[in-house]
Amino acid sequence: MINWIIILFAILVVVTGVLTTVFARKNPKKFNGKYPEGHYLGLGIAIGMGPGMAFGLLMGNIAFGPAIGVAIGLAIGSLIEAKAKKEGKIRPLTKEEMKKKRAVLRFTLIFGLILLVLMVVMLVTMKGVDVIYFFNPF
Repeated sequence: MINWIIILFAILVVVTGVLTTVFARKNPKKFNGKYPEGHYLGLGIAIGMGPGMAFGLLMGNIAFGPAIGVAIGLAIGSLIEAKAKKEGKIRPLTKEEMKKKRAVLRFTLIFGLILLVLMVVMLVTMKGVDVIYFFNPF
């Protein structure tokens, strides 16, 4: 029973990644040789997520790996962003980019809430599974 929950969660993570990539490719990033604010942060998070998923699967805790990957990617992305800002390679967001950013944020929040509700419903309806054992990584 737990296997299908892990598979469902992995599929939802992959779908979210694909949708994020589609949104990112539709957004022209570079104008006059400069990237918008937050470009390298997002890039670091996206790059950190892949190895984080692999790490989580190896550790046997699928939620722990992406969290570590995002944290490491965020740290690296912020360092690269600060360096690029000093070199003058970062520009402020345009009004169109701000609208797209808000739309993606709304989509992410709604999708995350739906995912949370589904996970809670699945945990409540599971019979014969100790919930404390399910979340214990050790």
